[in-house]
This record gives sequence, C-alpha cells and structure tokens, in this order.
Amino acid sequence: MSAARNVQLLRILGMIRDLSAARTGVAIQDLRDRYGVTRRTIERDLQAIADAGYTVESLNDPEPGKIRKRILAGSGGLNLPVTATELAAARAGIKALEREAPASITASLKMLVNRLEETQTMAVTVDADALAEAQSFLPRPGAIPIADAAVLDTLKTAILRCERLSITYRKEGVGPAREYLAEPYGLLYGAKSYLVWRGVEDRKWRKFALPHMDRAEPTGETFERAPSFNIAEFAADGFGVYRDEPFEVVLRVLPEGMGRLSHHSFHPSQTVEPTPNGEAIVRFMAGGLLEICWHLFTWGNAVQVKEPKELIAAYTSLLDQAQHSLA
Repeated sequence: MSAARNVQLLRILGMIRDLSAARTGVAIQDLRDRYGVTRRTIERDLQAIADAGYTVESLNDPEPGKIRKRILAGSGGLNLPVTATELAAARAGIKALEREAPASITASLKMLVNRLEETQTMAVTVDADALAEAQSFLPRPGAIPIADAAVLDTLKTAILRCERLSITYRKEGVGPAREYLAEPYGLLYGAKSYLVWRGVEDRKWRKFALPHMDRAEPTGETFERAPSFNIAEFAADGFGVYRDEPFEVVLRVLPEGMGRLSHHSFHPSQTVEPTPNGEAIVRFMAGGLLEICWHLFTWGNAVQVKEPKELIAAYTSLLDQAQHSLA
C-alpha cells in the first residue's frame, strides 16, 4: 500500500471513530482542521464511509450555515443485506452438519442464522422459507455416533489453552478403558468426530473417536503447540479418517466408470490421466488401506487397483472374506 493510501485509510478510520463517539455530531470544519485536508476531501471520505455501510447523519449546527455529521449508532458493515438464497444456503448447511458435527456446533450456527434473519426484510425471509422448504437431504444409512457434550466442551477449552488432558478411552467403544496423557491439537468432524492429539511421552500423533471417550480432564499442565501443525494438512494425508503413512495409489477407471469420475474426486491430491482406449489412470497419495478398500467397493467392476501391492492384497483379502460370508 502506498504512503498516500495509508494516510487516507488512517484518516477514514479516525473519522469513523470520531463520528461514532460524538452524540451531537462533529462539524465539517473541525474535521478539516483536525486532519489538515480540504472540505472536498472530507466530503469524499464521508461518502466512502457511507459506501462501507455506515449511516452518516447531517445535523444542524448552532452556528448558522454550518453542518455537523455523526454516524448513526449500530450502523456499519455488520448490517449488510443478505439475500434469500444466502439464508436458505445457511439453513441447508445446518441440516447437513446435523449428521456430521456435534449438536453444540449446529446449535450455535442456528442461533447465529436466527440473529441474521431478524435484521432482514420480510420479503427476504419469506423467499428464504420457500427455498428452504424446496430442498432437503437424503437420509444416510447407519447409526449416528454421539459425542458427550461435556467432553467436547472440555476438549475445546484445552485446545484453546494448550492444556494437557487426562483421557479415558475405549478402543472401538467396547475395549477395556485405558488412560492417556494427551496434548490436544484439533477436532475433525464427519460421520464420526475425532480428537487429534499428540502423546506426551512418545510424541506420536493419534486420533480418538469422540463417542468412545469416557472422560477428559485438564491436568493443569500446559504445552507448547507445534508451530508446523496444520489440521487441514493432517487430514489430507489420510483417506477419510484414517491416517497411516501416505503411499501412492494407482487406479484404472474403466469406461463404465468414466461418467462417475467426471464429477468425483477420490482424494484432493489426485491426478487423472485419460488413456486412448477411453479409460483413465488415477493417482493420489493417501494412507488408510481399509477405508480405501471400502470406498472402492462402491465402484464395483468399474475400477481396478494397480498399485501398491499392499492395497491389492488388502482388497483381495476383503473380497475373499465377503465371499466366505455368503457361503
């Protein structure tokens, strides 16, 4: 930003402060004197402030011929209009999250959207209602894992404070309870929600399914958060919730699967190489043999596994198990 632009920005921010704090307004002449600019410059700045969403009022000055200015209390960028499409999209997003995120997340979003709706016109609200009624989601089969709300609140607080936790966890929800000393780093939401944490002693990264936690208590000990940690990158290294050591996956998508491939992504890191015979080679880096296999089952005979050997062996083994279960 140039020096002139920086001076203008600081002047406008100062004027917003001045005009918001003055109940009886500020005379334009006083603004000119304070900031050392012309009346025309002040008028341009006032227009820029109005364009930003603030309501600038004109008041009569006790001295004839003078005008005072002030910003109406409560006006500003937070009162920007919202369209019916945006409101309906927010409601749809909440519905989608109800199957994926803890209840506290969706409840907070509902409250936020409700406050947003209260500031909109009746026409926008009515149109948003109509759009919301015209769209829904297909129910997804399977049980919905539920995380304990108190445990989730404790985890969020510990993540913000960088505080170590004592956690009681049951593997798969049915195994014997074990105690862990964990440094909590983040939360992953999906069909099942997870805590991402690091072991205090072995420094290994792990994930715990929130529904399988019996207890999470702060220890009073803090830790220094690893500056290189990024939860989005952590999640991207795996396939779904699994995060083994990433390996290169090579798939051959046959002609009958090309239509689905055109609007499908196996993994954010994937590359697609079309072949002359109407097929495609898909490559991506990910960990999680089992979940990759489970996903490939949904493709039927439209996909062949080419690499690595470990994935081929796991896929073949699961197919054999499925055949034996039908015998």
